[in-house]
Amino acid sequence: MEKELIELQMENIYAAFPTRPAFLTLRQAAQYLKMDPRTLQADHTFPLKNSGNRSYKVNTVAMARWMLR
Repeated sequence: MEKELIELQMENIYAAFPTRPAFLTLRQAAQYLKMDPRTLQADHTFPLKNSGNRSYKVNTVAMARWMLR
């Protein structure tokens, strides 16, 4: 059941980002989730990776899982 829900979330993410990225920027993820980037940064459960010099990346599969919590 959870796998099907994650696949559905991934389809929605890929519809919003047709290039089917493995990672999104923090700004793209915040825009997709309709949230402020600072809110996502403050949420320690959000799958955020620091990619150097105050730049953050979000794994799309991990974000789809996070959205189901």
